[in-house]
Amino acid sequence: MGPDPNQIEFPTSFENMERDIVYVADSLITRLRRNNQVTTYPFVNLQNTVRNFILAPNGRFAYFLDQSLVINSTGRIVRLDLNNGAFNFVSDREFSTFGLIGNNLITFTDPTVNCPDTPVTFRAYTFLNVLGGNVVQLCDAYLGFLTFTELPSIHTYSINQIQVDGNDLIARIFWTNTSLNENPNTLMDVRFVFSENRLVPVQADTVARTSHSGPTSPSGRYMVTFRNNSLWLIDFQNNTEVKIVDTFSNPAVTFLDNETKIAFILTRDNVTAGNPSRGLFLYNINNGLIRDVLPQARVVNSFNFSPSSNQVVLSGIIPEIHPTNNQIFVIHADGTKPAMISNIQKQNVSPRFVSN
Repeated sequence: MGPDPNQIEFPTSFENMERDIVYVADSLITRLRRNNQVTTYPFVNLQNTVRNFILAPNGRFAYFLDQSLVINSTGRIVRLDLNNGAFNFVSDREFSTFGLIGNNLITFTDPTVNCPDTPVTFRAYTFLNVLGGNVVQLCDAYLGFLTFTELPSIHTYSINQIQVDGNDLIARIFWTNTSLNENPNTLMDVRFVFSENRLVPVQADTVARTSHSGPTSPSGRYMVTFRNNSLWLIDFQNNTEVKIVDTFSNPAVTFLDNETKIAFILTRDNVTAGNPSRGLFLYNINNGLIRDVLPQARVVNSFNFSPSSNQVVLSGIIPEIHPTNNQIFVIHADGTKPAMISNIQKQNVSPRFVSN
């Protein structure tokens, strides 16, 4: 018999990485280049693990919360320039978490708090354009959305997804019209432009009307919904729905590869509370096949696909390598040629492919 094609290579070899990879190794940020050159970025003030590590699409900057001066699990947002290793604070304020859309930061508030004087349910507190320095209150923007569309305030509006297109913000807004018996849920894409440090709505297009709810694909053609202990794929264009998998949990999903595949982390069958087992699964929309990408990993905690969607980098635990420490693995999306690229003695998390 020949060698096992899925044998984990050890310790740091993967000859065909599509891009550089950056990840957190305890309190250091590590960058592994395709020629196996390793760069570390130590941050002298760090006393705890890096939280909320995010890589910007431009591939130059990474962001995280500095927890060296933790107050109520909050920290200041730090920007790391991967080109020169310089660290800078984005703001003097402290946050518990944040997000990144394009090269713009979203800072979050309590998820149960609505925007004041509006029926919009959304966790974002401000929209911060890091490169341009704009700080915009999103609540004002959504109040403008109601005025622009002449929609009534009797509905509870929420955000299905948001993205940045150039200098514009596109929010997919979701609401339910309880007076409708059929397809009461509406999804609408609303385009906002920056004007005098405000987000002003300029366009609103209905994406879909449906009886279901859940995350949608970028184009709005697909929705993934959880019901009756199963995950379902709704195709609005063909008016069809297909069961993806039976599950007792509702995982976060990521649409890949021109909306032909869906990735998510899911608890595997036959596990107990004392023996957790979570895998990264890839569902092919075209043929309905589902794959456990790295079954060797007892627990997968996070993942990121390459721009082509042909490779994935993930953090996970393989007990035979280390009983508790997460390691970083690169693997082809078809489940072949897995390789470990991290330091076995460290806790390695939040891997990302670098865009350029």
